[in-house]
Amino acid sequence: MALVGHGLVGLAMGGTVSASARNHRLTYIWPGIMMLLAYAVDLGEWFAIVLNPDLVDRRFFSHSPLLVAVFTVAVCIVLGVYCRLRRPWPFLIIAGVIFSHLLLDFHYVRLGVVEWYHGNNVKDYELSYSATFPAELCVYGGPLVWAVLLRASYMQGCSRVARIVSQVLVILSVAAAYSCQAMIWAPVYTVSVGHGLVLLRRHLDVRLLWNLVPLLPLFALGFTTWLAWERVEQGRLLARQGLDAEAVRVYETALNIPSRSGRLGVYMLMGYSYEKLGELSEAERMYQQALVLCSRPGWPETAMADFYVRHRGTPFYRPEQALAHFTRLLETDGTDADVQAYARERLRQLRKRGVIPKIVRHERRRVGGTSRSEVKPTNQGRVQGPKSKVQSPADF
Repeated sequence: MALVGHGLVGLAMGGTVSASARNHRLTYIWPGIMMLLAYAVDLGEWFAIVLNPDLVDRRFFSHSPLLVAVFTVAVCIVLGVYCRLRRPWPFLIIAGVIFSHLLLDFHYVRLGVVEWYHGNNVKDYELSYSATFPAELCVYGGPLVWAVLLRASYMQGCSRVARIVSQVLVILSVAAAYSCQAMIWAPVYTVSVGHGLVLLRRHLDVRLLWNLVPLLPLFALGFTTWLAWERVEQGRLLARQGLDAEAVRVYETALNIPSRSGRLGVYMLMGYSYEKLGELSEAERMYQQALVLCSRPGWPETAMADFYVRHRGTPFYRPEQALAHFTRLLETDGTDADVQAYARERLRQLRKRGVIPKIVRHERRRVGGTSRSEVKPTNQGRVQGPKSKVQSPADF
């Protein structure tokens, strides 16, 4: 998910609904409600995870616009009745805040924001907090800055000079955002928000701290996510020190924490540790769990394939299954290019070592009155069928 972008966009959009449009209802809690709604999709999935931990990697809410639409209608009804909303604008903002979560979480939007900010191509695995956090502050913080300045400049009693300064700061903040340099946009954003708050000082009240109340579920979600992440990092450290038995116990603790941290990576880490402990059946089970959670062929499949060629002399030495996994990675559309490159290289290495036959040929033979396919090694250069020729995985 977007780290801070949801909250920034929610605050910016919520700020466009004036108190009069809400009939002066929720005066001291409206910004907090908007931020809460911006993370409503994550919170809905988190509450479901608390009730059923097996849902942690399903993303059933964020992948279902229909469910989000039903939730949006319910929220609009509740807020519309309480605030006695008559104009369409507040309803549009409420719906926009909730649905903005789906847009900001869309993979190519996240990737595009990070690539635009850092000025280079970014791989999926490089979408770390250190890469996304400054990019989201710059891109999504801009609309919040502009909303504060424009809202303040059109408040009753704002002088003409203050309004001109606000407009100049809007222009400067746009230019600063395009610089993609934190040393430029951060000071400009800070000065701009400070100027806006000075103009809005008459409306600042200690009762605005009530905005923290709707954010309590977010704090709980953030705490559990951090706690699970901290346990995983602790397990990594133990594994690097050779204490794999202790690492497995820490990983199991992380899995038991109700957070939105994905389990796929934890299962793979547990598989590595079980391998080093010699518990190969448990290692296989962990890799299989990771494969179940993986929505498309990727690194978990390479880990499973490598597992089947590492343990010669055991029941888990199954090169034919390794070949099937690597072949699926090469033949499945949409597989990451780095994963496919790794699969090709591993196939080349394994064929060179004789672990996997260099070339495979399909022959058909009749057994019990039925025709079935048989795979045999051959010195020919292609995989041959009765009427067609298909390139082998090494040729892809």
